[in-house]
Amino acid sequence: MQEMDADDSVIKYDSEPFKIEYEFEGRKRFYVPDFLVYYVVDFNVDPKGYRKELQEIGPKTLKATHPRNIAKRKAAEEWCKDLGYIYRSISFQ
Repeated sequence: MQEMDADDSVIKYDSEPFKIEYEFEGRKRFYVPDFLVYYVVDFNVDPKGYRKELQEIGPKTLKATHPRNIAKRKAAEEWCKDLGYIYRSISFQ
């Protein structure tokens, strides 16, 4: 969050903003992304003047290989595509 606070292009951000429904092992489940970040963009690029980016933060090895996390990521990517958001997974060691 310190990085977002220091970034002048960040208008605002919400922590754990909502739930995204997904299916895993035949059951309906809900995934709560870490952040929804609003970035300033040029009005010539987007008439709203901002873009929304859904961010998920976590350990690289767990995020890339665990089947449940893969299902969450796919659901989030589809959700973002449908709404015109950007999905970004931020990994650390």
